Amino acid sequence: MTLSDAQKARLNKISRENDGILPTDAVIDDARSPTSPLHELFPWDVETAAYRYWVSVANRIINAYTVPVRISEHVIRQAPVFIRSVGQVGMYVPSERMADEHELAIAALRREAERVLSAIRRMQAVGAILGLTTYIETLDATIHDILAAVAPEGAGTAGVET
Repeated sequence: MTLSDAQKARLNKISRENDGILPTDAVIDDARSPTSPLHELFPWDVETAAYRYWVSVANRIINAYTVPVRISEHVIRQAPVFIRSVGQVGMYVPSERMADEHELAIAALRREAERVLSAIRRMQAVGAILGLTTYIETLDATIHDILAAVAPEGAGTAGVET
C-alpha cells in the first residue's frame, strides 16, 4: 500500500493529537469521515469488511497448522503443512509437494525471503539508532545471496527490492 502525502499528513496529525502515539482506534475513527484522506483506504461496506477479516483469520489458521521437522541432528523446527499456491490467490498447497516440485519450492523460498527483506527494511532505521547497521546490512546481503542462488541462470534477484 502506498500512502498519499495527505494520508501521511493525517496520520501525523492523529499522532500529534495523541501525544506522539498512533492508536489504531483513532485512525479508524478519523477514517470514518468521508472527508478524511484515510476514508478511501477502508472497506466501509460491512459485508466486504467482514469477508476480508474472515480471509485474514483463515490465513492465520492455515499458517498456524505446522508439524515438527528435523533440520539437523539437534535442531527441530515447526514447518507449515500448507504453503501459499503460486499464481492462485487464496489457495494453499500441501508443503510436502515441494519435495517433488522444485519450482514450487523455489517460489515458496523467494516469497519467504521477500518477507524477510521487508522486515529488514523496517529494522534498518531502528538498527541505525542502535549502531547495528553493519549487522543488518549483513542480513540483507545474506538473503540476497540466497535469492541469487535459486535464481535462474543470469536472472539475478530481479524484482526484489534492495
